Amino acid sequence: MKRILVIGQTPPPHGGQALMIERLLAGSFKNAELHHVRMAFAKDMNDMGRLRLGKLVHAAAVVLEAAYQRVRHGTDVLYYAPSGPDYLPMLRDMVVLSSIRWMFKSSIFHFHAAGTSELYARLPSHLRLLYRWS
Repeated sequence: MKRILVIGQTPPPHGGQALMIERLLAGSFKNAELHHVRMAFAKDMNDMGRLRLGKLVHAAAVVLEAAYQRVRHGTDVLYYAPSGPDYLPMLRDMVVLSSIRWMFKSSIFHFHAAGTSELYARLPSHLRLLYRWS
């Protein structure tokens, strides 16, 4: 049985990506056991893409909780739904992923949001390197 750590937003807010992750977690799978670390960076749709101190603290909490869940449940697969084409959420994803991805044997990236490739092309070279590494 595969143990998979799902890191992602679930409602609220009620956006497409959050709803899809919620449905995934509600599913029943014969060969997979899902564990969840909830990302709660946005309280509502207007809060998305805005920088707040609490979001920085929450990013650190997500990293610590992911490490704890990795050890506690022996998850060896990371499931992560990257953000869309906004600069701050992309930076958040790079920080979170570069902090934890090395702990897992494999990673699944499930893109629900479009436009990341356009933003990537506009990143400075050092951030493109971090993006590719994370």
